[in-house]
Amino acid sequence: MPSNSTPRLEPASFFRSSVRFCRRMRFCPGADALSAIARVSRSKGTLLISQPPVLLQTSTCGANIESAGKGTESPARKNPDVFRVGRQVRILECGSRVWFIILSAVLVGFAGYIMTPEERLRALAMLRAAAIRFSEMAGGGSAARPFGKALAERTRWPWVAPAIGVASILVFLSITLGVGSPSGHDGVIAWGGNIGPLTTNGGWHRLAAAAFVHPHLVDLVACLAGLAAFGIIAERLIGSIAFATICASAAVAASLVSLTVDPLRLSTGASGAVLGVYGFLLVAACRVLITNRAALIPLEIARPLAPVAALFLLYTLAAPGLVLKAEIAAFLTGAVFGLVLTKSIQQGKPPLKLIGRVMAATTVLALASAVMLRGIDDGRVEVAAVTALEERIARQYEAEVDRYHDGGSSAEQLIRMIEATIVPDLRAAQERLELLDRVPEEQRASIDYTNQYLRQRQESWRLRVDGLRQRSILEARQAGRIRPAAGSQRRPAQLLEDATTALLKAEAVERSAIEALRAAASILL
Repeated sequence: MPSNSTPRLEPASFFRSSVRFCRRMRFCPGADALSAIARVSRSKGTLLISQPPVLLQTSTCGANIESAGKGTESPARKNPDVFRVGRQVRILECGSRVWFIILSAVLVGFAGYIMTPEERLRALAMLRAAAIRFSEMAGGGSAARPFGKALAERTRWPWVAPAIGVASILVFLSITLGVGSPSGHDGVIAWGGNIGPLTTNGGWHRLAAAAFVHPHLVDLVACLAGLAAFGIIAERLIGSIAFATICASAAVAASLVSLTVDPLRLSTGASGAVLGVYGFLLVAACRVLITNRAALIPLEIARPLAPVAALFLLYTLAAPGLVLKAEIAAFLTGAVFGLVLTKSIQQGKPPLKLIGRVMAATTVLALASAVMLRGIDDGRVEVAAVTALEERIARQYEAEVDRYHDGGSSAEQLIRMIEATIVPDLRAAQERLELLDRVPEEQRASIDYTNQYLRQRQESWRLRVDGLRQRSILEARQAGRIRPAAGSQRRPAQLLEDATTALLKAEAVERSAIEALRAAASILL
């Protein structure tokens, strides 16, 4: 039995500092930067990233969040379709477009306000007449006129442009109503929204599929109006095959540029395809004007269509810088097609052999670009999973410490929990993080801070185990289960001092690790 001179160490005094810090770790994420990175829904197995606000549902990745650390493969690599965009996501930063819409509405409202009732009626009649005129001229005008007759001889029934419009409307209705797919922004992802971690990890169809996805009604109306303005005429002029090639190539070019500039931005819409058509028509019109001193499209046909095309271009130019870069790339792609396919445009449609060669060259360029962009990772997923892991570990350890206070646990059991559960989870998280070799440059610092957190956190738990081991020896001596070895110089007071020193060091390293995780979170805000 221990002598009465042996110092008695009370659990409450021994663990008070550790438990206070553990509770701070548990509740700080809910109040500071860590909560901006991850919120864990235990009931549904989902992880919500608030900044950027993306909801990630983990079909196979749920275990990586609830039991974060099981397995060594990055979720984005193992199953790219774990991404599910939540209702808070901003598809595109379209602040400029919003102001464009607001300004237009204000101007129209002001004009209507200052008009007399008779002037309003005349304005409505003029708009109705313009709409009828637009619908007549969008297809090239009457077949009895020379231009309409020439278009009918080249392509009697255009189908690509109407198909793009119908498909876009059906996809929009599916996203809005949730028919046949998730509703809202989840449907945007399900139907093929273009975003780096999904597209470059096996979802290459998104490069083209994103052109049919419009999350907002205004975007849909603007793109379809721009397509109707000159799209049907362009298809009848050069044929459906050449027209489809231009639209697909321009849309893919816009998607690739979007991935290159900002791979984590979700891009959608047919504006790239429409601008590709406009680029083609501009080059074709310039060539015809220079070589034959004639207009590609008669002024009587182009005049009713031009205002709608101008409004579409203004709406497009109001896009943010990144979106504008992608759309400029689409316009230039169409211009290149115009240089290649319009050498004999006044004589007839481009020959199929030439179209085939252009399609082959475009495919090779797209494949080369895809190879360079493949395997993009989103570091936000792993940073959020690590944050969730820290919260879970803090809760588990605090629960075990509470049991210790109540006499239902021992220092040895705390050691076993750390070595069997906590440290392996942290090691697995670090292994997953090391697989992220293709994160965007702006996320690299966040990944480095997260790596620092994982290294320091493992070191803090090692120091805590050292302190607990000294405590375990002291408890065993006090209970009489073991006796000091012969010649041992370590008295109970020395064991207590060593244990306290190790725990204080663990707490200091722990603070540094939490600060590193906060820094990782702040970079992503």
